[in-house]
Amino acid sequence: MKTQMRAADRLPGMGERITARWLAHPAAAEAGRCLGSLVSGMVLAGAGVSGTVLPIAAGMLAGEMTVLRCAAALAGACIGAILWWDLIHALELAAVCLLAFASRCVFETASGRNRILPPMCALGAAAVGILFLLDAGLSVVSIAQYLAKALAAFLSALLFLHEQETMQHKLLLCACLVLGFGAATLPVGISLAVPAAALLAAATEPGMQGIRCALIFGLAADLQTGIGMTPALGAAALGVLLVPEKAKNLRRPVFTALSGLYLAASGAPIPAVIAGAAGAFCAIFLPVTLFVTPRATKRNEKLEGAAAAIEELDKMLRQELNEPKRAPETAMVFDKAAEKVCRCCVRYQSCWEQSAAQTYEELCQLSRIMLENGAVERADVPDGFAGRCRHLEGFLKAVNQELDSLAYRRQFNARVQETRTIAAEQYRHLGLLLSDAARPAEPMEKPQFSYVFAVRGNQRSGNEVSGDQACCFRGQGDNLFVLLSDGMGTGRTAAEESRTASSVLTGLLKAGVAPETALQLLNGAYTLRSSGAFATIDLVQVHLANGECCLYKWGAAPSYLLLDGRIKRIGTATIPPGFGVGGNHAARQTQLSLQGEEMLVLLSDGAQSAQTEQCIAAYRGDSPKELAEKIVGLQPTEDDVTAAVLQIHSVF
Repeated sequence: MKTQMRAADRLPGMGERITARWLAHPAAAEAGRCLGSLVSGMVLAGAGVSGTVLPIAAGMLAGEMTVLRCAAALAGACIGAILWWDLIHALELAAVCLLAFASRCVFETASGRNRILPPMCALGAAAVGILFLLDAGLSVVSIAQYLAKALAAFLSALLFLHEQETMQHKLLLCACLVLGFGAATLPVGISLAVPAAALLAAATEPGMQGIRCALIFGLAADLQTGIGMTPALGAAALGVLLVPEKAKNLRRPVFTALSGLYLAASGAPIPAVIAGAAGAFCAIFLPVTLFVTPRATKRNEKLEGAAAAIEELDKMLRQELNEPKRAPETAMVFDKAAEKVCRCCVRYQSCWEQSAAQTYEELCQLSRIMLENGAVERADVPDGFAGRCRHLEGFLKAVNQELDSLAYRRQFNARVQETRTIAAEQYRHLGLLLSDAARPAEPMEKPQFSYVFAVRGNQRSGNEVSGDQACCFRGQGDNLFVLLSDGMGTGRTAAEESRTASSVLTGLLKAGVAPETALQLLNGAYTLRSSGAFATIDLVQVHLANGECCLYKWGAAPSYLLLDGRIKRIGTATIPPGFGVGGNHAARQTQLSLQGEEMLVLLSDGAQSAQTEQCIAAYRGDSPKELAEKIVGLQPTEDDVTAAVLQIHSVF
């Protein structure tokens, strides 16, 4: 019995897992989307104004992501045309939708599809409508109806082709559905648009947004019914503003009562009053609020202040860096040598005071040779100076000592200058990081692509670990990152280098730091280290909202882009991070698009060979895992070998 009870307890969870697994299957998900397109097409087929068909369903066909879903929407529109309209209007709507479907198929792969399809839908509606216009006869009303049909086809195509799903966009889509519900009639003889408009208006956030939504939904219902839903819903939305925040749970009941009272007072039929009140009453049980106005988030003043302070430090260091360089200190070399050797000489006044011009002229000739060779020898000294100087060997020794000191000072100053440059760059990037953190978060775009990532690798023969590190992770927003780091050398030291670089970059990128900033912060840290070790970087940033990506390469082996047997080689050998800042010391960027299901192949230097390139070009499959295994299987074990392959797919 206990066993049976435990099994019974597990049944609901098992059912949920089976359902979730079934829905996650691509074929099942596509079937669900096609069903949704069919129902939406059937509803939108009912859109009209005072008995005139509005071909909004044709605009929906233009906006469908796939031809299969477009065909489902076409079937739904044809079914709806038969259900909601008489034979003449049904034939007109079906003809317009067929032309829109044909245009959608013809311009499936056109680059400017979103600009072409709205005019094509309008032309289709105009071409079909002209036949019915001539049959009905030319009049002001018939011409106005004809123009309204073409305009409705054009505007609805623009609406459904709109890529960004903003709140206003969703509001207009719901208004189109309310307009489509206008053709469906309840058993009491009232249009289904009445309760639908009341439901959506009652569930909207109170305030100006609620008033706007109430008026739009009311107007959509009145275009077919004309019972006065616009003023009723607008008055109810105004009345809800009087309900205090403490009693916000009463807002929807108040909306229901006010809208019903207004409809009754305006002389609307009793069934319409009941239908409108019933629709608003259903909103009471909705757990969500629709069309919520996004709240403007405040900037973080503390972070802004910290960013401003760091920017001041950056400016201060850059002023120091931009100061004019001093002239070479070669004259000081001879002056200090003279102080050491010539002060005690009896000919000091003769050489450095009475014949000073001649002495400096001869030493200027010597300075050029001195700077070129890094030292002074007896044969380099002009004959005139050599003939007068009684302590020439001591003077040359002192000059060479001062020349070594000058070289040390210059080396030290160059190192200080480099350190200041690195610090200024780090301050600049930290300032940008804090400024970004203080800025309010932007709304995340809905991902339009999923991804498949595979990595395979082998360590060098005789080593326990590989010096390569590869990973794939989600960043903030719609960002996806793929990182491949190749540590210098092999074994544990190389593994630690690549692990550290990967860990630093992963943490920064997950925190929302821009890839350029993250890479420069890593470069500055590498440059300041004394160990001299480094790791090459391959970093891919993919925007899952549009399929666009950017490949950052810094010292890494070339990468490849594969599509249908055609490959594109990306990148050449460059200096890895850690060898300097500014100028050419930066990652090379390449903008790519993976919308066509291309495979992006990242390789460590151990996997780079002519055989690898031939293997990638010859691959005809569609499995990143299989391709990565083929690449790694070709390579000898003389070095660490890693291959990472990324491919994205449209979720629609």
